[in-house]
Amino acid sequence: MKTLFSTIFILASFLTFSQNSFQITDTTKKWNTVTYGAWSWNVMHCGGTRTNKFQGEVIFNGTPFILVFEAQDSLQQGWDMIGCVSEDTVSQKVYFSDWDPERIGLIYDFGLLVGESVIIDNYYAGFQDVLLICDSIDYLSIDGSMKKRIYLHSPGFAGSDIWIEGIGSKFGLLFSGFNGSGMAGGGSDLLCCSKNDTVIFMNPTYNSCYINEFYPKIASALYDTAYLNTFYEFQVQLSDTNNIESFALIGDVVPDGFQFDGATGLLTGMPNAIGSFPCIITIKNNDLGFLTDILDAEINVVLPTTVQDQPKQFGIKIHPNPFKTSFLISSDVKRQEFYYLEIFDSTGEIIDTRTIAETACKIDDSNYKKGVYLLKFTDVNQNLLRLEKVIKE
Repeated sequence: MKTLFSTIFILASFLTFSQNSFQITDTTKKWNTVTYGAWSWNVMHCGGTRTNKFQGEVIFNGTPFILVFEAQDSLQQGWDMIGCVSEDTVSQKVYFSDWDPERIGLIYDFGLLVGESVIIDNYYAGFQDVLLICDSIDYLSIDGSMKKRIYLHSPGFAGSDIWIEGIGSKFGLLFSGFNGSGMAGGGSDLLCCSKNDTVIFMNPTYNSCYINEFYPKIASALYDTAYLNTFYEFQVQLSDTNNIESFALIGDVVPDGFQFDGATGLLTGMPNAIGSFPCIITIKNNDLGFLTDILDAEINVVLPTTVQDQPKQFGIKIHPNPFKTSFLISSDVKRQEFYYLEIFDSTGEIIDTRTIAETACKIDDSNYKKGVYLLKFTDVNQNLLRLEKVIKE
């Protein structure tokens, strides 16, 4: 039976690796990596940002290793020890172990030449025997030094990897060879690398060291009711398009009798049948290259006795959206009317309830965490009036 502490001896006083600007195992550096996975309709869900650092050394299987820590909170206060890394600065090879003495895998070989290959055994990401072949090598300046940049591909897979000396893989410090594993529906990207709390490498696609949500988001949660042989118009509302150079709205499923304009976000039509009809609209962040949200609901087409008998739609405006500390709800309720509001967080838990009998109501959410919240409006009989999303920055 393998026992961790029978094979690992934590030194009473930490040893010091002879560090230079080309090394991975540098205790003055931190790496931030964002992970993501595909949800319904291939919309990407952000798995959050994890930060890695090195601190302290161990003797593992008779070889000096440096401890690897990971935090998944924005303030980097909850650090967990996840394994250890050894770096041979002569051969320029880097090894990772998840504490099993029989699971010490090569994750980098910065000594590769063009045309040479390497087998990656990545026990952090959970895949082994990934063959990578060096296609080309160039250099770029990072932190005042010229670093080798190695371009690799994995035969049989469409993807590729890029390694930078002293920085690691484009997929993240501990995700080398990730794309070569053939895993579909998700991934990871290195956001940045810092040294002594100064950023020395930034991923230009994200231009941020911390990502906990992908934008833009579609603020609408439901479609308005439509009426048979009556002109219909629905405006898709978006949130947080700031700092996004290019995005696109896509009408993936549009019922007969309706048209969707991706440029304006306007859904219009003249429905010719009653019933409930699926309608799916997605939004793609072209900067990132994937879908970031979806409006997947049904358009209910009903048959009023006359146009005059159509129930009045519950008019609502929320601004600003996204918000930082508070937002204002403006409605078209009459003085003698009132409605109920329930606010749900991303887990579906009710965090606030209100009875509102005024045309404008300010909601102070300064204590709420950043993320997406759902507002549910109901009348005195608990009939659903409207659902809306709000985003806290």
